[in-house]
Amino acid sequence: MHSRYHRSDDDRNHRRLATSSVFPSSVDPAPSAERSKRLCRGLRTRRGKQKGPKMAQHSQIVITGNVGKEPVRLGAQGGTPMCTFRLASTRSFWNRRTGQWQEGNTTWITVKAFRSLAMNIMQSVKKGDPVIVVGDLITDVWERDGAQRSSMAIEASHVGHDLNRGAGAFVRKQHGGGSSGGGDAERAITGNGMDVGVNADATDEEFGAMEDESGLPRPS
Repeated sequence: MHSRYHRSDDDRNHRRLATSSVFPSSVDPAPSAERSKRLCRGLRTRRGKQKGPKMAQHSQIVITGNVGKEPVRLGAQGGTPMCTFRLASTRSFWNRRTGQWQEGNTTWITVKAFRSLAMNIMQSVKKGDPVIVVGDLITDVWERDGAQRSSMAIEASHVGHDLNRGAGAFVRKQHGGGSSGGGDAERAITGNGMDVGVNADATDEEFGAMEDESGLPRPS
């Protein structure tokens, strides 16, 4: 009876073999404090040498939508060309109940562009065109009737037609300001070759004070 409570030598050898199979001799099942510190230092070193782009301190946005009004050229400050247009972006979602795509609310936002991008927008973009805009989300602030007002806008770095909605022709600009395809090629980009509205005397204050039906500033 007393021998029931003593483990046999075979049982001890079996447990020793099982433990060695789980924790090989090259791996310490209970790392020491010094070993843990070395592992942490190695992780910090590898993390510090990580390559690739770092997060920038700005709010970049990509948005698709339709141009709500003809782009307007504003008075250039210091000779820098600038244009602006209103963009209507409507979110679509799949309605499982009806089995159809459904449109949600429409967001109106002002898009601003400068320099060569502004000049190309004036020649290429028309009211109603589907476009893709990439840029930084900014806040415009101005005063009206003694009160300070503000609205969100996008300072565009890239603007292009949404080719999911149609086809277009690309005209590469030459350094001299002209196009490589001549007048006909320019009309292929702008659609019908009509001149777009230009308001060279508009100021930022006048632009900010104007509102459309949505309550947001509009460039006209």
